[in-house]
Amino acid sequence: MTLEFDKDGKIILPKIISEEKEQEKKSIILEKVQVNENNPAIAQLRVKIGENLNVDRNSLINEIKILCENYIKERFPSVESSINLNENTLIVETRKSKMMYSLLGTLIKRIRWRYKDYKITEKGSFGGKADMVSDSWSKK
Repeated sequence: MTLEFDKDGKIILPKIISEEKEQEKKSIILEKVQVNENNPAIAQLRVKIGENLNVDRNSLINEIKILCENYIKERFPSVESSINLNENTLIVETRKSKMMYSLLGTLIKRIRWRYKDYKITEKGSFGGKADMVSDSWSKK
């Protein structure tokens, strides 16, 4: 693959990457982020609503926030976690627990199940595991 540049000197993204970026704009994006691997281990799930998704973005992100809060309270009350809404990104952060990855993994499944009528794009990884490839589920 060779790099191409436009007349202004900006890189032209390969077609497959630009198509993925366009699809992300029409989806709920679940991004896994390993903030720190040890002392203490910190992982985040960042939830974003694509800018071209035809919904009330604020309402949807708040609905997902409530789902996350209730799920953690019911299923993982002992895991140290926090939920913050920064601009258009919901951040669920977990720390120093053997169950923190189980919490985030099952939370991803819960969000996928609850919002199965939307396109879901999953990115990133926890702890450098082999789940770096983006995984998309299309709207039915």
